[in-house]
Amino acid sequence: MLPSDFIPVAEQMGLMKELTEWVIATALQQNKAWLDNGITTTVAVNVSARSFQDHHFVRSVKNALETAQVSPECLELEITENTLMSNIDFAADIIRALSDMGVKVAIDDFGTGYSSLSYLKRLPIDQLKIDKSFVKNMDRDENDAAIVMSVIELGHNLGFKVVAEGVERQEPMQMLINLGCDIAHGYHISRPMPAAAITGWLGMAG
Repeated sequence: MLPSDFIPVAEQMGLMKELTEWVIATALQQNKAWLDNGITTTVAVNVSARSFQDHHFVRSVKNALETAQVSPECLELEITENTLMSNIDFAADIIRALSDMGVKVAIDDFGTGYSSLSYLKRLPIDQLKIDKSFVKNMDRDENDAAIVMSVIELGHNLGFKVVAEGVERQEPMQMLINLGCDIAHGYHISRPMPAAAITGWLGMAG
C-alpha cells in the first residue's frame, strides 16, 4: 500500500497527528536497530501540517527520541513550503525549538509554493529539497535545469545542503553531480523497500 492510498483517509478521519507521531516513533526505533548493528544513518519523516501546528509537537518529538534512545541528530523532519508559510511566525518558533534540540529540519517540495525567500535567512533550516517536478526531466528542459541550478546555488550560498527528489534516470543524476547537489533520491538509486532489505542495502553502501 502506498502513502497516497491511506493518507487521504487519515486526513478525512482527522488522524494525521496520530499517524505522524507513530511514523516518527517507528522510524526512530528502526534507526536504533541500525545503530546497534553498526550502521549510522539519518531517518527523514514528512510532517503533516496538522502535526506541525500542534503546540505539543516538539514535546512529542522529544519523547520519541528519549524512548528510542537515539541522538536528535539522527532525525530529520521535512515540512512543505506551503505548511511553513501558512503560519510563518508559529512555524519559526517550532523550527527553532527543534533545531535547539538538535533535530534537522528540511523544506520539502521547495520551489512549488508562493512564498517569500526572506524566511530562508531567518530560520535554522538544514536542507532544501528540490521538488521532483523540476528534477525528473531537467536534462530535457532548459527551464527546469535553470531552476535546479539556481536552487542549488542559493542553498549553498545560504549554508544549506540541497537534496534533489525524483531522480529516475542517469542523465539527471549526472547533471546533479556536475552541479554539486549534495544528496539525491529516487527510483534511479533505489525503489522503496522494507527495513530488512534496507539494512542489507545500507551495509553494502557503507
